Amino acid sequence: MPVQIETEYAITTAQDTGGPLKVPEGGQGKLRLLSVGPIIQADGGYPLNIFGGGLGGYDQIGYPVSSVTEAQEVVQHLVDGGATAIKIALERGGETGAPWMQPHDGPVPATPWPMLSPEIVQAIVAKAHALDKRVIAHVGENTGLERALDAGVDEFAHMPYSEINESLLQRAVNQGVTFVTTIDTLSSCVDTSTHKGIHSNTMSLASKGAKFIYGSEVAHDNVPWGINGEEMHMMLHLTSGDSIDFRDVVNVFKAVTSKAGERLGVDSLLGTLAPGAPADIIAVRGNPFQRFKLLEYPDLVISGGRIIVNKF
Repeated sequence: MPVQIETEYAITTAQDTGGPLKVPEGGQGKLRLLSVGPIIQADGGYPLNIFGGGLGGYDQIGYPVSSVTEAQEVVQHLVDGGATAIKIALERGGETGAPWMQPHDGPVPATPWPMLSPEIVQAIVAKAHALDKRVIAHVGENTGLERALDAGVDEFAHMPYSEINESLLQRAVNQGVTFVTTIDTLSSCVDTSTHKGIHSNTMSLASKGAKFIYGSEVAHDNVPWGINGEEMHMMLHLTSGDSIDFRDVVNVFKAVTSKAGERLGVDSLLGTLAPGAPADIIAVRGNPFQRFKLLEYPDLVISGGRIIVNKF
């Protein structure tokens, strides 16, 4: 997708979560794109078993590893090549709701997809932390989530699709793990027999005091190319408890701006309006605190001090 499109629609900084390894790019009016490089995966597992790519590599969406030594070498290569975080896949397949955006009760395959061993996951996390990089995990159910927590991952790339044990959700909160939402894209991931899944996981985590930041799957054709108002709406209603007040609305805005910016580690002031912060500003006609949808079509976009859109 052309860089100018995202910037025009108010996304000035984005974290890619799986793809060819690239050094950080953008700024000064162009999208700041941060790369994690290919997702480290088990041989024969997710994501290459779904999206293809042969044996994988640093120019692919996934990179299979089969030993602790190989995993450590891959982490080092990714960081040397410009990765701003390390992404791992702990996905066994068949979670309720997959494929995305449609109701589906997919049983766990008779032979679950291969998953990185606990020893390899622990080695990846230890190596990444030694290099001052956070580790993002792709998980969908209890087995992968527990393995990620055992190793000390820092972030989950999306809300888990399947119903997660309350004890694991509490443990994730206790360990300070951050959850990227992407609830809108995965909103159909609900077990039709228990009526639990991504929504109940989100509400349970919120009640336990979990850390959330905004995320949106802009590659999906039914998701806006910029800020996703429906994602913000779902975040508000699923994380606010029984009643909603203005503080809850502000927290959602922070999850899209200052909290997300701080998490990326580019600049401590990214996502804020403060002296010395990157000059990224958007403005809309109307009250976006009442109508999140207004943010999808901003009337003013300033990125890195350059005016990209001005309809005033």
